[in-house]
Amino acid sequence: SIAAAAHLITDSEVIRQEVINYLGWSPERITAVPLGVSDSFTPRLEKELLPVLNRYALKAGAYTLCVSTLEPRKRIGSLLAAYRCLPVALRMLHPLVLAGAPGWLSESLHQEIDRCVAEGWLHYLGFVPEADLPFLYAGARLFVYPSIYEGFGLPVLEALASGVPVVTSNRSSLPEVAQGAALLVDPDDVGALAKNIEVGLLDDLWRGEAVGLGLSVAQRYSWERCVA
Repeated sequence: SIAAAAHLITDSEVIRQEVINYLGWSPERITAVPLGVSDSFTPRLEKELLPVLNRYALKAGAYTLCVSTLEPRKRIGSLLAAYRCLPVALRMLHPLVLAGAPGWLSESLHQEIDRCVAEGWLHYLGFVPEADLPFLYAGARLFVYPSIYEGFGLPVLEALASGVPVVTSNRSSLPEVAQGAALLVDPDDVGALAKNIEVGLLDDLWRGEAVGLGLSVAQRYSWERCVA
């Protein structure tokens, strides 16, 4: 494919640089074109959210959301360990909601998920229809995405566009996508991840700033701009 190509496109500058460095590709023959975000990801009133959230037994503004396939690079195990480090009252008040289909090497993770569900602070939704996702995002108090490697990281952008504060990884393309609007953390440092989640849930000053900044950042991404 490389030998046959006249020009390459990546969807982030980080991956563009990886291709240049790893494959020795000429910088002039590769362009980073950021993705866009659907207009369906937007802040919503509680009355708009209720029909969908009621189906999942969720309360608007009262849960932490992660949307992710269950596979090693997504670091869901680190997220569960970090959430367990939170004070019991906090994780019961703001349970973690995990939406996403099973991926590879996820058998042991499912065992841990079952334990967390039994403890009462995790809701595992599995695969969620695409039409429901904008409502799950907009109803969240916080979005957490601890992946160690992404080509772009569209869930982070979808959360920002939904007016939800974000805690995400300091790895790969995620800082590039967030553009300073998210709390960045080493996803393999469980203690730091727990601390940042707690800030994301409780620090109202940061939360207010993060929502405004996130919406501003999200406005810079559109599918029309991507196509152009």
